[in-house]
Amino acid sequence: MTQATFYGIGVGPGDPELLTLKAARLIAQADVVAYPSTTWKESTARSIAQAHIQSHQTEYPIPLPMHADRTETEAIYTQAAQDIDHYLRDGRQVAFLCLGDPMLYGSFVYLYRRLHHQHRISIVPGINSFSAASAVSKIPLATLEQSLSLVAGSTPDPSLVDALNQHDTVIILKAGRHRHHIASLIGQAGRVQEAAYIEHASKPEQQIYHDITQLPDGPGTYFSLFLVARQS
Repeated sequence: MTQATFYGIGVGPGDPELLTLKAARLIAQADVVAYPSTTWKESTARSIAQAHIQSHQTEYPIPLPMHADRTETEAIYTQAAQDIDHYLRDGRQVAFLCLGDPMLYGSFVYLYRRLHHQHRISIVPGINSFSAASAVSKIPLATLEQSLSLVAGSTPDPSLVDALNQHDTVIILKAGRHRHHIASLIGQAGRVQEAAYIEHASKPEQQIYHDITQLPDGPGTYFSLFLVARQS
């Protein structure tokens, strides 16, 4: 096992001030700062952490396609893991920036699985999107014995409806693309009055809809969720 450490660092939901002190320190101290990127816009994770990235550091953007077919994506993760392996074997500390928390739907997980057998790994948790959404919408996630379910927006309809029927609080992540369909399922479960839809929680472009029957036409952003919560 090499002496250099691979850090999975959660940078939080979007507001740079929600970055933890530990995350900020480790980003500034790293030799290499890696992060997921796209070909058409700046990396969101990097933009959150940019105040702590130093000019002398090596930056390693990892271009990840945003489509359902995972073949290309898995090949990119494999190549990225090989590149990070080389940095670590050279004794260089690597910080990988991940939106929200690195172990919750995080791209870091796919690198961790490829590297943890031969390298030291340290994970810095981050504030996740649904905690931020709860804070900005002022809707409690759970109290007393209430149950909470976390599902993806691409979850098949029967499973999503089951979650709505069985749990006091249901968080539906990455919901923007299917937001009108998901809103209709929430309606079928009789929970429209308990639901809110939030985009870009904690960021300047944040939008909160406490009435999900009034969502704008068309799909929403990837950075979105429904929060359905019984208040008791």
